[in-house]
Amino acid sequence: MSARVSVITVTVTDINKVNSVIDKIKNQVPKVNVFKSQEAVSRLAPLMNSISWISYVLFAVTGVACVFGIGNVMLTGIFERTREIGILKALGAKSSDVAKMIFYESSIIGAVGGFLGCLISASLLVRGLVIPMTSAAELPILLFPETLVYGLISSVVISVLAAVYPVWRAVHVRPNEVLKFG
Repeated sequence: MSARVSVITVTVTDINKVNSVIDKIKNQVPKVNVFKSQEAVSRLAPLMNSISWISYVLFAVTGVACVFGIGNVMLTGIFERTREIGILKALGAKSSDVAKMIFYESSIIGAVGGFLGCLISASLLVRGLVIPMTSAAELPILLFPETLVYGLISSVVISVLAAVYPVWRAVHVRPNEVLKFG
């Protein structure tokens, strides 16, 4: 049954006969990997490491995409509000005040987005997501509260990082040029 069956679980009623059953299976079907259930963890460790590595890469890629996306939105907002920023600076607002305003806005966007993302993730995983490993065993996907906290913190950090260039652009707005040319 090549390419059809990936795992077959055999349960032995007498625990003392496990090794003899394994030997019989190996003799009858030499191309099959046979191991005890206690060895499953060590055999699954490379798979789990690969899954962890893939999740880190996906986090990095989505983080970079979010930085560019949020940065683009923030930069568009700065261009649309150039006149207001110029008026604020003409009325005496310091560059640091303008920078704080934009960083606060970016932080709020990141916090709201992170909170909504955590809420959606929690609602999906609360029901209990499992990955079937064999017909008798399943691998549950668990939701840890610290994962939600890390997600929320990273969304705020990514949003603040995305606002660095828009803040630089806003800080360099010259009130006299904005008010003169409109």
